[in-house]
Amino acid sequence: MDNFSYKSLTDHELVEIFKDRKFKIPLKRTQLISLAFVAGQKLNSVCYWLPVRSGKTIAALATTQLWNCDKILVVCPNSAFEAWSRDTPKFTDYTCEFLIGTRSDRIYKLRHTDKNIYIINYEGLKSIYAYLHPGDKANKGKWEICYDEFVDNFDCVIFDEVHKTTNYSAIQSNICYELSKRSKFCIGMSADPINKHYLELFNVYKAIDLGETFGNNFFAFRNKYFRSINLINGKTKKSFKKWVLKHDAEKMILERISKRSISFKRSECSKVPDNKPTRIDVEPSEEFLEWQRKIIENDEIRVNDVPVDVSNATIKGQKLLQLSAGFIYIEQFYPEDVPTADELEFLPEANKRKTHDVCRLKTNPKLDTLIDLINLCAGKILIWHHYTEEAHIIEEALTKNGIEFIAMRGSIKESKKSVMDKFNSKPEIKVLLVQQSVCEGFDAKVAPNMIFYTPVAGPRLRNQCEGRIKGDGQIDDYRIYDLIMKGSFDEKVIKSLRKNTNFKAAVMAYIRKFRKIDGGLK
Repeated sequence: MDNFSYKSLTDHELVEIFKDRKFKIPLKRTQLISLAFVAGQKLNSVCYWLPVRSGKTIAALATTQLWNCDKILVVCPNSAFEAWSRDTPKFTDYTCEFLIGTRSDRIYKLRHTDKNIYIINYEGLKSIYAYLHPGDKANKGKWEICYDEFVDNFDCVIFDEVHKTTNYSAIQSNICYELSKRSKFCIGMSADPINKHYLELFNVYKAIDLGETFGNNFFAFRNKYFRSINLINGKTKKSFKKWVLKHDAEKMILERISKRSISFKRSECSKVPDNKPTRIDVEPSEEFLEWQRKIIENDEIRVNDVPVDVSNATIKGQKLLQLSAGFIYIEQFYPEDVPTADELEFLPEANKRKTHDVCRLKTNPKLDTLIDLINLCAGKILIWHHYTEEAHIIEEALTKNGIEFIAMRGSIKESKKSVMDKFNSKPEIKVLLVQQSVCEGFDAKVAPNMIFYTPVAGPRLRNQCEGRIKGDGQIDDYRIYDLIMKGSFDEKVIKSLRKNTNFKAAVMAYIRKFRKIDGGLK
């Protein structure tokens, strides 16, 4: 059955396969195919690579029922808690418990409550299954796995957003491996198992199948499928290695993972078309162009006699993104008692605290374009921003123009559920303003429009953002817009998003281009 295409099964054949299985709600075709794959391959561990908001949670719950599991541990980001609390009672008769609170609270719930599903976030794993090393100076402060705590007898462990285990040396990744080793079944799920490099797959599969796919040695895996290229850093002149796939290695890797992995495109999961984003170019102001030149060419920049740090490529990139949004953060370091300038020079870095001052540009063409676009859009709109100051700028403009909105970001304590209930139920609220860092765990398909005020720097984050309005339940023909300042770093971020290049490399490529054409972009 290795070469059999489970996607070729007809709806009638899928019904026949599971005619003796009674599910609480009907399953989608993609979910039934996933179950058929697990049953046909006789798997005790599986990877589901499904698009954002395509029913991964329900597919996992159905799989645990197929395996007749009774006690399940779900490890997921905080943002996925709501999906598990919503889908578990809707689809199953399982009871669930969230392992939150102090270490003793979590351990007590594990030991003294009788639930089917226990849910914990990745960061919380350390609070139960690890401890800070109290030993000698060399090890003090390091996390160590507490093997005595692994006595919970889970039938199945589910790693939701399993890409969070990609770091083979991280303590939470090693805890995930130990949990998987002690359970009979394992499920890994993600919309984006690879963010930038095939090397990321090693530890994902190690956590899921205990090394059956790629072995247990990262360096052996790397040497088998990759070769190193020696490169020279143009600025520091230091050499470094870049790992690239060997000839035919990609095919070999994909063949290996296909034995326990199933993946679907969004078009296979939803009848809603996968629309391409529309790019809206914004003409920069003279003020913007002058600031941009100073940042790139390392001119001294001072605001209110405070220097603006543009000392390296990463900081330059941040400043350039801020600039296209209409502001610049000016970082300052102070202790609790503000010193004189002379005292500050000799103050240890650890004793300083960082504060932000903000300098806004006098003109903000991107903001003006945003308001014009909002007025043209029919229906509700989801707007993404990166920095908190962007939110303040946009909120002030929305209020000034009489546009009702509601916001969701890390500094706002109102729950996602409460915010979304208001956005979904109140017709007068046209805009949902969301920080990119809180992009997971909510459904905004009531909005047929999405606007990226600031471009997203990574493909995985972008997929999460777009997934909020995609998928079944989107009744309108949705539109996605990117506001791009012409000739700015925005353009490089958008291009890098498609090519999967990292943020620092994108900054350096942009600066090289700027300096190459007569000292500036044309």
